Amino acid sequence: MTSTTTQPGAESFSSYRAAFPNLRMEPEHVLASGDMAVARVRATGTHRGELMGMPATGRSVDVQLIDIMRFDQDGLVAEQWGVVDTLAVMQQLGVAGVRTPA
Repeated sequence: MTSTTTQPGAESFSSYRAAFPNLRMEPEHVLASGDMAVARVRATGTHRGELMGMPATGRSVDVQLIDIMRFDQDGLVAEQWGVVDTLAVMQQLGVAGVRTPA
């Protein structure tokens, strides 16, 4: 399961920052061409605040993100598309089971 966001995305990011106040994002790969860039990022943090109505669990998460950004002529992000493995986040927080192959 993945989720995708498009601009502005600030609300979504703000909710993750509130839920994971020690959020750390490490770029692992960055590709750029013209006014576009793609980044594969490793995100880690500890669930200390509410996330999607779920109270803090105190558990840590470690997930991969993909972000695609288009920059304007001033070098600022004009559009952003992001993909995160939400199921992996929920499994690591202990609120979604791990499915085993049949």
